[in-house]
Amino acid sequence: MEDFKDRDSVSVAIVRDVKQERVDEFEGWLQEVRAAPSAVDGYAGMDVIRPRLSRGKTPRYTVILRFDSHDKYALWHNSPE
Repeated sequence: MEDFKDRDSVSVAIVRDVKQERVDEFEGWLQEVRAAPSAVDGYAGMDVIRPRLSRGKTPRYTVILRFDSHDKYALWHNSPE
């Protein structure tokens, strides 16, 4: 089995609970976030796990960003944008 420390790629999970009345706003933010890292060298992709919207439950979104290396992730994470 490959040791995790030997892998170069980095995945970052962002989990957010979003109020029902702000779901549309959050979806707009997701579109901005999807476009922003694509300009960064080493960006490998983004996945969004959307909740099943149901009355009375707070939607929980999971966003997974992938980068070729920790250095490339750090460059994106520390950028002023």
